[in-house]
Amino acid sequence: MRRRSWLLAIAVASSVLLFLMAFLSPTSSALVMLMASAPGSEQSSRQLSYVSTIASLRSTQRYELAAQRLPTGVGLHYVMGSSELSSVVDQNPLRWLPATTSDFDLFLSGRGHTQSLNHAVELAAVAPLLRTKKVTLIISPQWFTVGGSSPAAFKDAFSSSLWGGMLDNRQLSPQLRDALVARATALGAPLPTDLVGRFDFRIRQLKEEIGGALESRGLTGPYQTSSLRPMASTPWDEEYAKADHQAMASSHNRYFIADSYYATYVKVKEAEMRGSMASSSYLESPEYSDLQLFLDVAHDLGIQTQIISVPMNGWWYDHLGYTAQERERYYGKIRDLAAMRSVPLVDFSDREYQRGFLFDIMHLGWRGWLDVTRACYEFEKSA
Repeated sequence: MRRRSWLLAIAVASSVLLFLMAFLSPTSSALVMLMASAPGSEQSSRQLSYVSTIASLRSTQRYELAAQRLPTGVGLHYVMGSSELSSVVDQNPLRWLPATTSDFDLFLSGRGHTQSLNHAVELAAVAPLLRTKKVTLIISPQWFTVGGSSPAAFKDAFSSSLWGGMLDNRQLSPQLRDALVARATALGAPLPTDLVGRFDFRIRQLKEEIGGALESRGLTGPYQTSSLRPMASTPWDEEYAKADHQAMASSHNRYFIADSYYATYVKVKEAEMRGSMASSSYLESPEYSDLQLFLDVAHDLGIQTQIISVPMNGWWYDHLGYTAQERERYYGKIRDLAAMRSVPLVDFSDREYQRGFLFDIMHLGWRGWLDVTRACYEFEKSA
C-alpha cells in the first residue's frame, strides 16, 4: 500500500513537472501560433504588415506570419518607430503602399511610448526571423528630453513576450544582455526574480501571444496586388504633387499643420506656450545611451540599421523659443553619433520649414511619409 502511495506521488510530481516544463518552454508558444492559422473572417494577408493594435505589437508572431504569407518577389522592410506610425495622412505607408504598390511593403512596428530601449529588446527578439538583415529606426527629437523614456511610458510599452525572445537569443552577448536587464530594471520593468515570478511572467507572455494570435487570425486572404504598379515605377513627381495639394488644403494656420490638430491641441495653449522652451534642450538625455544600446544589439546580431531623423516643426519651435541654432546642435549630435557608429542616417533636418513634411508639430505628414517610404525602399534594395 505504501509502495502504491509512493508511486502515485511520483506520478503526480512527474506530471506537474512535465506540465511546468512544457508551460515554461517554447512549446506553448508554438501552440499559440497554431491559433493564428485558424480560420477567421478572411482579410488580406497584406494587412499583417500594418495591423497596429497593442496586442499585435507585443510579440513576434505578426512578423513571422507576414513573412510566411509574403508572395514571391515582394519585398518587406522592417520599420520601428513610435506614434508617427499612426499618422492619418493618405501617404502613411499603411494606406499608401497597399493602394499603389504591388511588390513592396513596410512592416510597421511601434506606437506612442515605444523608444530606443523598447526597440532594442524587440530587435533582439525578432532578429532570427528577419527575411533580410536590415531594419530602419525612425527617431523623434521629442524622445531626447532630459528624463528620456519615463518608467511609466517604458512599462506601458513593455512586452513580456519580446523580453523572453530577447533572453532566448543566444547570439546576444552576455554583457549586452546584462546591460539591457540593468536599464530595464532601472525603469521598473516587471522582470521575474524567483520561480513564482517566472511563472507569473510566463503567464503574461502567453496572454500577449494569445492576444497577438487572435489579432492575426483570419488575415489569410489574397495578398491583393492586381492592378498595382511596382515600387520602381512610382511616379514620384505626381505623388509629391498630390501630397502638396492635400497639405495645402488641410492647413491654414501660421505653423502649417493640419487645421484639425491646431484647433484641438495647439490653439488653446498657443499663448501660454510662447517661449516655453527658451531654456530647454534635447542635448542631454538618457535616450542617447538607449539609442547606443539599440545599435549595440544590431551590431551583435549582424543587422544593418538605418536611422531616420525626423525634424522639428520650425515655425512651432520658433514660437516655443527653441532657436534654430539650438535645434541644429541636436541634429549635429545625431549626425555625430551615426557617423561614430558607421550607421546610415537619413537626415531630414533641412525640412523644418517645408510645408507638408509634418502633419502637426511632430508627426510625419503628407510629404514626410513619402520621403521616409522612399528612403526605406532604397535602403532595402541596396547592397
